[in-house]
Amino acid sequence: MILIPNIDGCTIITDNGFCSILGHPFDIVPSLFVKRDKIDDTTTLISKTVKEVSVLEGNFHSEYYIELLKNLGIDVKVIPQKHPSKIFKEVR
Repeated sequence: MILIPNIDGCTIITDNGFCSILGHPFDIVPSLFVKRDKIDDTTTLISKTVKEVSVLEGNFHSEYYIELLKNLGIDVKVIPQKHPSKIFKEVR
């Protein structure tokens, strides 16, 4: 799973497709990556829904996502964002 942050929310890419989500990182991460199962009136089981997420680095929003995901115990792989001219120079 790859998470691409932007100013309005993020885009998530999986093997099955992609989805754009609008909102703040503090709302998006808990609602997507945490599952809450109510056992009874006083007990709720909280578990993470994924083990690993790759996050595209490059703007200050990515730091929010990285920190929130790490706080949930999800392994985060940071994908460094490179300027296109650097990528094309490396390919040659």
